[in-house]
Amino acid sequence: MKKKKQKKSTLEIIIPHIQNHILELYFIAMFFIYPFYRGTGFVKMGQRKYEFFRVSAIAMIVCVLLLACIYGIVCVRQKRVTFNLNFVKEIWQKASALDRAVFVYGICATISYLFSDFRAEAWEGANGWFMGMQAQLFFVLFYFLISRIWKRKNRVILYILLGSAGTFILAILHRFMIDPLHMYDGLKEWQILQFLSTLGQATWYSSFVCTIYPIGIYLFWYCMNKKYRILAAVYSVIAFATVVTQNSDSAFISLVLLLLALFWVSFASNEKMKRFLEVLLLMLADFKVMGLLQIIFKDRAIQLDRISTFMSQSVETWIALVVVAGLYVGFCCLEKAGKLDITKWCIVRNITVGVCGAAVLGMILFVAVNTHNINSGNTEGFVSYNQYLYFDDAWGNRRGSTWKHTADMWNDFSIGQKLIGVGPDCYSAYSYSVPEYAERLQAEWGKTKLTNSHNEWMNIFICYGLLGAIAYISIFIIAIRRFSKESTVRPFVFAIALCALSYMGHNTFCYQQVLCTPFMFILFGIGEAMIRDEKGKEIE
Repeated sequence: MKKKKQKKSTLEIIIPHIQNHILELYFIAMFFIYPFYRGTGFVKMGQRKYEFFRVSAIAMIVCVLLLACIYGIVCVRQKRVTFNLNFVKEIWQKASALDRAVFVYGICATISYLFSDFRAEAWEGANGWFMGMQAQLFFVLFYFLISRIWKRKNRVILYILLGSAGTFILAILHRFMIDPLHMYDGLKEWQILQFLSTLGQATWYSSFVCTIYPIGIYLFWYCMNKKYRILAAVYSVIAFATVVTQNSDSAFISLVLLLLALFWVSFASNEKMKRFLEVLLLMLADFKVMGLLQIIFKDRAIQLDRISTFMSQSVETWIALVVVAGLYVGFCCLEKAGKLDITKWCIVRNITVGVCGAAVLGMILFVAVNTHNINSGNTEGFVSYNQYLYFDDAWGNRRGSTWKHTADMWNDFSIGQKLIGVGPDCYSAYSYSVPEYAERLQAEWGKTKLTNSHNEWMNIFICYGLLGAIAYISIFIIAIRRFSKESTVRPFVFAIALCALSYMGHNTFCYQQVLCTPFMFILFGIGEAMIRDEKGKEIE
């Protein structure tokens, strides 16, 4: 005789609902309110943003965990759960690869913190960045609380899009010296290019953009519902406009990776490839419209760097727009005549992505050879002093010098430091504790402190060592793979995979900070929650 299933108590029914409402309030705070929170203008904005992030994180975590403890006590009293070794083993066996990667990273970060010689700074992190152990614990907890508790509602997508679109619009207006919130009051002319929207430094703003905007682009590519697709198109127009005017070269690396990923999956059907071409058309047309506005309102438009200006104003991008428009018309005509099945042309996809990969490797090789020839005085034949092709201390807005310093630090590390690093966000603390490094950095940076390597994937090796770096990088690789695979059942999770890919590309030239990394872990938690939820309604 089957044992009768015991009914859940009132608390067991109510607590998950309360936890979900708390999480939804947190999503509203982070995705909708947080981007606009600005304290006293751009003055100490990074610190103000972190304070908002920390307070809201603690409030959410304490409330959700307290309710989880009550829920656990009720389950034990009802004899639904027995906390023993078998219970722990069962949890670990049911954990996904992404769960395990995040958990191992949390352990590695903790070990790095405990054995750090700079534990005081390692807890909160470098001043202005605040990416210490406290922030890393928040990231890990975000992932597990959201992935285990949140029952997805499509409203969270609305919060993400509305909050980011508002800040994007402000940034576009700022690039034409339209300042409705008076953010630029008191700033000197040379400072205006460096600050943007309600997010502060332009590099931080760029990180935020590249972490979030792939969601809107994906929805424009995917959505079946005509009304939703039009709204996604409006968002995409705003997103592409801010990408081409935000003035960070790193954003275009993110954009290329995003487009290559969409290109790859678009060979699944004619409809998807047609939509990919529509993404390209929208992007290029948007770039050119912004370029025309920059020419028409020349007296108001902020002068941008070379790549941004090329993308918006060059003849080459006009040619690209015409070519893509021709491809789109030809594609539609062939499809209508029943003469095209894109699924049989995957060889084109493979060759295109292969050529792009080879081009990247070729460029890296050329930079290495070109730099060696110039440094050795061998200038016979073709050499280039182009800022992107000659690697010296000034390369990449002085990233050349920073990366060299990072490599020297790693080479000088002991075996223990190579394994577990010097402590969370302790790049600066360690650098300035070594007289030789301190002297070098002070000569180059003066009173300004170098706080990280300006390459998140290099920086992670310094702060968390080889073990922590492998765990951290694995989180992103596993997330991209897992969400891509599961997107056949849960389509929206592919948008999160695109966010992770975009983030990885952008932060090759950037770093962890409170306007990008928290969102990435929140999105990972949302993606995992979607996969674990068997009853969720799919986006249309």
